[in-house]
Amino acid sequence: MDRTDAGGLAASRGAAVKRRIIVMRHGAAEPATGGLADRARPLDSRGRRQCVEVGQEIERLGWAPDLAMVSPAARTSETWAILADHVGRRVITELQPALYGGGWWAVRECLGLTDPSVGTVIVVGHNPGLEEVVLEATGFSISLGTANAALLAGAGRSWPGALREGRWKLMARVVPTA
Repeated sequence: MDRTDAGGLAASRGAAVKRRIIVMRHGAAEPATGGLADRARPLDSRGRRQCVEVGQEIERLGWAPDLAMVSPAARTSETWAILADHVGRRVITELQPALYGGGWWAVRECLGLTDPSVGTVIVVGHNPGLEEVVLEATGFSISLGTANAALLAGAGRSWPGALREGRWKLMARVVPTA
């Protein structure tokens, strides 16, 4: 019997399921001045414009995630809040402390606990960790400027399986003009 999840993916026993990861760097942020802690830095006006632009493009491309994993820093939470207004549906959001400063292994750990019915996850975080995620998953080194998003595609019966079973493909990138 087939099961169709919120992302419209059908999974039958033993069959690999298409999985997507949207790797999203936060928008441009206020500089760390005046004793402002790094985690407390909000987006600046350019960063907010970038996030609106990228959110609209993600919606146009049909990249709506089922789950958002977000670093607890102010700028990443604000980035996701703006993007969430554009995805066209309600998305479960998890603040993941490991994503602040974390790279490939932190993302693998977070994704490894994800329900198998989830097909698309957006990971909103920081560099250099997110560039490492793309490199380790796909074998390609890319630069992720502020508010850049990259769509990775893979397959597996579960998230741990998909992360173990070979390379992911870099399908597309979104780079804001702002």
